[in-house]
Amino acid sequence: VGFGSDSRLPSEYDISSFLVSGANDIAIVVCRYTAQSYVEDQDQWWMAGLHREVFLESRAHVHIAQLHARADWDADLGVATMNVAAYVGVTDTNSQSPIDRGWTTRSWVETIDGKRLGKVHVAKVPYRHIQPYAFSGHIATTTFDVPKAQPWSAEIPQRYRLLCELLNADSEVTEVVAQVIGFRRVEIKDGLVSVNGRAITIMGVNRHDHHPDKGKAVSVEDMRQDIITMKRANINAVRTSHYPNDHRFYDLCDEMGLMVWQDFMFGHGSHYPVEDPDFRSNVKAEAIDQVKQGIAQNRSSDLLAVDIRQALQHFGAITGEISSDELL
Repeated sequence: VGFGSDSRLPSEYDISSFLVSGANDIAIVVCRYTAQSYVEDQDQWWMAGLHREVFLESRAHVHIAQLHARADWDADLGVATMNVAAYVGVTDTNSQSPIDRGWTTRSWVETIDGKRLGKVHVAKVPYRHIQPYAFSGHIATTTFDVPKAQPWSAEIPQRYRLLCELLNADSEVTEVVAQVIGFRRVEIKDGLVSVNGRAITIMGVNRHDHHPDKGKAVSVEDMRQDIITMKRANINAVRTSHYPNDHRFYDLCDEMGLMVWQDFMFGHGSHYPVEDPDFRSNVKAEAIDQVKQGIAQNRSSDLLAVDIRQALQHFGAITGEISSDELL
């Protein structure tokens, strides 16, 4: 069906054409080493095997493929703003199969307890997919202010829930996607890192995805205990040394009040065969894919930063073939 050599980012495969009626078996072969072993050469114990969850997911013919949520906080005005972009996908190998006229999305924000804040906001799903030079995708976008919302911070990690419904032309709800959010704005002001308009002091630690007894097979409860230990030590930030973490770890950081510095896997060794053109081309593609996937995966989480500088330093500076524009 497929092959992946990146052990720290999700790998997705469409197995629809391989399924049969009745029982099906899934077989996974784990290779101990691959060409990407150079890339994943960090200061850690190397352990083979499946470290994270494996699951099957069934999608409707027309569905919400991605939900990008940007929850902004204007400290000067005390205003929370929600920007929602619902990317609607079609599970059809025929690329000329359009979405019919009349599909819409409905979005609103509520408290974790389920109390809605403000109105429900409707957006149309564009359907003229063959209109030359004018169609940017089946993306329904909407922006709205959220009344009575409070900002997210490491000290008070106030969270809310964004819900987005997909409706067909008959106004029937076909799918609902929920995403937990926090309103915040991270920026550099007068040379200082500021969150919600106030300069902060970063008290951070490095963390490996590692358990003393279970190795790399870290459970959600193990992650929670790590964060509890950090918070008890007055830690407010964590660096994912040296690779993207399980998406559930970021959810826990949102919940418990930790800012995240996300690393990418670009090794620490000095033995790269950088004169080998095959190595250079493969690593360039891997580096770009890692950064793009990492940013997309955690677009709505409370990440303090992503270590794009590390990507440029380890491979762009070595090979001279990666620019920040390619990474972003």
